[in-house]
Amino acid sequence: MSIEFLPERLNRSPVVFRGLTSGELFLAFGCGAMIGLVLGILLIMVTGIWPLIPTAVLLCGFLTVFFSGRLLASRKRGRASMWFYRALQMRLTTSPFMPFFEAFGLADRRLIQLENHWAVRRK
Repeated sequence: MSIEFLPERLNRSPVVFRGLTSGELFLAFGCGAMIGLVLGILLIMVTGIWPLIPTAVLLCGFLTVFFSGRLLASRKRGRASMWFYRALQMRLTTSPFMPFFEAFGLADRRLIQLENHWAVRRK
């Protein structure tokens, strides 16, 4: 027995927290943690208190997840499931630091950047 109709929404990742899927949640936490790492290193240079690094990493990571969830959920409402990743890839590809991102596999020169209108007509 085979399924003739499989709804597209069955392939979507479930929402885990504040409108984010698990992949988006880890990505938001990772970006916030990187910002926290930089801030923690700057704080340790100023104060000399080394526990500020893990504190800043965790605090910035959690704050990023907490505040970015609702924002991202409202931005991706009604769009395809891969919209966020393609929009992020497009932003990295068009940035001036593209060779740096390409070295780490985050940007790709093969991304199609042509914007055009299509029309389907009978001849």
